[in-house]
Amino acid sequence: YMYNTSYVNPAYAGSRDALTVGLLHRNQWIVLDGAPTSQTFYLHTPLRNKSLNVGFSAVNDRIGPITQTMFYGDFAYRFNLTVNILWSFGLKGGVKLLQPRSSDLNTTQPDDPNITGNGLENSVLPNIGFGTYLNSDKWYVGIGIPKMIESNIPSVYGDTRDVTDKRHYFFIGGLILPVSNSIKLKPTTQFKVVENAPSSLDVTVEALFNDRFSIGVAHRIQDSFSVLAGFNVNEQFRAGVSWDFTTSELNQVNNGSLEFMLMYDFLFKDSKLKSPRYF
Repeated sequence: YMYNTSYVNPAYAGSRDALTVGLLHRNQWIVLDGAPTSQTFYLHTPLRNKSLNVGFSAVNDRIGPITQTMFYGDFAYRFNLTVNILWSFGLKGGVKLLQPRSSDLNTTQPDDPNITGNGLENSVLPNIGFGTYLNSDKWYVGIGIPKMIESNIPSVYGDTRDVTDKRHYFFIGGLILPVSNSIKLKPTTQFKVVENAPSSLDVTVEALFNDRFSIGVAHRIQDSFSVLAGFNVNEQFRAGVSWDFTTSELNQVNNGSLEFMLMYDFLFKDSKLKSPRYF
């Protein structure tokens, strides 16, 4: 979540003062049949007027027979609250393409109409989102509501079986703590709230060595522990990998989750990239 901030908070767009492009791939609950997989592509950049920032993200999620593909654009306005503190507000807009494909399921009861009868229809669901982001070179906090429209997913059975896409709230924060000239600690957190589901809290601590290499540990409360590592190939290019193992009863049927990340900052001819960039 530390390297995919613009997806949950559009106000983050352009905050790295470069054209930032990223790719992420996640395989969740490895070897569990039908487990979630996710691919994310994003880019964001300040415009010539650096108070104005734009971004784009495309996400493909598959969970069992359900595929969701999302395309979103971001717009952010930022200004100096003080000499060292920036405050930004962002808007997100786009669509989600939903393909349930429930007929792909193998059912205990052959041709169970509640499952194989295409109960949920293919849908195009519009969306808008909002976020605010406050940061300096050493810390950040933010609140994001990436999906504000609670869409009803149409069902061939009528209103009694409608499924609603619920609104999510993300609270994020992080800071840099110098330990020595060559070592820094980077604690970060994300708290997610959604109606009719348990809240989710992530806590992560990374150790940065010479602003080049990082290792870290993370914990999602009552769900999983993770280990992660990252490497700055140069001031512009970063690669990372993480692996987590489940602490809930799901750990009996999977071998953990694996995630890869690539991120590149394209420099503008008339500006210099702030180095290092921690967020």
